Amino acid sequence: RNGIRIKVKFMKDFFKACKLYVNVLYAPVFRVISILVMSIGVFAAFFLNQPESSDDYIKTIILISIFHIGILIRNIYVDFLNPKFFYSIQFAKKYNIIVPVLTTASISVVYDIILFIAACMNFGIDFAADLMIFNAAATITVCLLSISPHLRHEFFIPLPLFCVTLIASIRDEMSHDLQGLGFSLYVDILITLGFHIVGCVVLMAVGELWWKKRKI
Repeated sequence: RNGIRIKVKFMKDFFKACKLYVNVLYAPVFRVISILVMSIGVFAAFFLNQPESSDDYIKTIILISIFHIGILIRNIYVDFLNPKFFYSIQFAKKYNIIVPVLTTASISVVYDIILFIAACMNFGIDFAADLMIFNAAATITVCLLSISPHLRHEFFIPLPLFCVTLIASIRDEMSHDLQGLGFSLYVDILITLGFHIVGCVVLMAVGELWWKKRKI
């Protein structure tokens, strides 16, 4: 019975944290702006021309996936909120560590599916499959930038270097006459799932450790 009560309490606190998070960070005006920004990526996936070279191929993928930043519009003002309040509420850990990652990932995955369908219709399945991998990386990046500001600031500095290194490594592996990463659809799917699952788990695990040692 105690185990059941603990689980029920956990779920109640989790849903309370989700409700507060959405109400605070997804005010109507920010929802509209986010949708408008993210729509640019969908428009690009539908209407951009077919890339003619390996460099154009990667640039096109990055141009489409970069509009995940629309999810982070709410971060423009989040740091101006009173952070101490959000560390003192009953479900503070869930609000600051778990909910930001899962909420952002859920929104981003839906966006990834829309981009995949749009890219399939315009560029074909091979391009869309490669786009999945970059979208997954973009998803984990926005999840990282969605966590508690104090935790986010500690990880923000090495993030751009990591992203640049990853993209440069992929481009170096590609042949100059090859358009695509060269993986089969099944491998693309596995890599995408790996990014999502491992990325979210690592972010929440690091957040858990940070929470125990936080000074706030």
